[in-house]
Amino acid sequence: MSQHELQLCGQILEEHFGCLVEKVATTLIARGRSTLPALVQATKLSVKITREKATEGTRAVVYYQASIREILLRERFPLFIHTAASLFGAPAGLIVQKTLENGTLSPSKIGPTDDMSIGQLSEGMAQLLDGAFLVPLQATDHVTLNDKLIREEREAVANAGMGAPLTSTELTKLRKSLAQQRSEFNQSVDVGSKRKVVLDFEDEENKKKQRGEQYTIEKDEKFYRINTERFNLHLRNSQIAHYVKNYVNETGASLIQAMLNYGFPRMASCKEKLSPSVRRDMLGTLLRGQDFNIHGRVSNPAIEYMDLLMSAHSQIITNIDGSQYAVNLRNAVRALQVDMIESIIQEKFGLVSRRIWRLLHMRSKQDEKQVGKQAMVNNKVARECLYAMFKAGFVFLQDVPKTVDHSASRTYFLWYTSVERTCSILLSCAYNTSHRLKLRRKKEMADRTHLIEKTKRTDVLSGEAGLSEHDIEKLEELKQVQKQLQFSEWRIDEMVMLLRDFQ
Repeated sequence: MSQHELQLCGQILEEHFGCLVEKVATTLIARGRSTLPALVQATKLSVKITREKATEGTRAVVYYQASIREILLRERFPLFIHTAASLFGAPAGLIVQKTLENGTLSPSKIGPTDDMSIGQLSEGMAQLLDGAFLVPLQATDHVTLNDKLIREEREAVANAGMGAPLTSTELTKLRKSLAQQRSEFNQSVDVGSKRKVVLDFEDEENKKKQRGEQYTIEKDEKFYRINTERFNLHLRNSQIAHYVKNYVNETGASLIQAMLNYGFPRMASCKEKLSPSVRRDMLGTLLRGQDFNIHGRVSNPAIEYMDLLMSAHSQIITNIDGSQYAVNLRNAVRALQVDMIESIIQEKFGLVSRRIWRLLHMRSKQDEKQVGKQAMVNNKVARECLYAMFKAGFVFLQDVPKTVDHSASRTYFLWYTSVERTCSILLSCAYNTSHRLKLRRKKEMADRTHLIEKTKRTDVLSGEAGLSEHDIEKLEELKQVQKQLQFSEWRIDEMVMLLRDFQ
């Protein structure tokens, strides 16, 4: 966790909940899991009652923990609401907004509004449930990943030690073995490869009959929560289709979007390598009625587009067994990241630097003379561009010594790119930029505190006293600045989403 990330979390919490919650949460983030007495001692805040919990006659210590991921996701709440409203209408957007405000939501508690009836809200809720954008709240949702890992390690230690304590070396080996087992399990088990176990067939038939009936929120007493991974999947698929539209054409984007929409119900995580496969004979069905922009007579235009996307440098499409096609999600996200890096380089350092970076990205490690020759610029310009990008973390140096003494005069210095390292640097810069934007917005509000308080006066609200032309002008200027800063924060969050959540 970087310092920029900690500062951004504190700023988000202060903006949403106030300075007291911000102080407690930042202490939890910095210290990790803590008990209530340790938290009170660290924050220097007075607490009247120290909570204790008794379980089965024994004292159980309650630990508190702050989730950095959940805090940072609060920046994406407006995007989630807008996505739900654009997909399923305003009632779905209202339901998502209520769920995000309260953390959980019981549909029976939602009442009709002036613009929306119970039927419209029920339809929006049913669409959100069918798309898995809302999922039922379960008892295991409160168990964090750290709790699961601690429980797994405790069970492994009990089985390995046979009651005897393990040494530090044995404990280190055990933790490495557990980490390797989790990694192998995540890589070997595909989502959806196992059939669902049905224990009670009558209960399953009753559920099918209930799903066949018309859904109404008045009869639903369950509690639901937002499935943020589902929203991230939809946003990632939209960005992939938009990328293909810019670099191929609109028909190619429609083909990719149709393949992603076909496999969207079976997608579970943004970490999947491939989308659900599509057979060759299904491509025409997915794009029925679509006009293909291909010169000449082609028997199967969809296959021509598939071959084009497979032969491209980004390799977004993957052929499986010669008869099925799938979208290579990992390559597609990497292409999005490379495109973003190139646009940042062009904006900060110019078109020549972008050409040099792309050359290094495609041809791996090269020395300074090779870079200047292949980029068709002299060595001085190439050197200036390389060192400017080196300071910003876009290119890196690899020394290859001729002798063991590592003398600079007898060493080759090769330039290369690393998308992973650059994305990590850009993510830290994005956190810092978002934090500075929030500080700027806070300062703009503090500088105009007198004007804001004046607009909230009862005589001004009732119309008895009006604002002067100067006050109205300053108020409009404040609204415009706030709008620009908010828009910049959303743009930065889209960048964070691509760098962190899509892979």
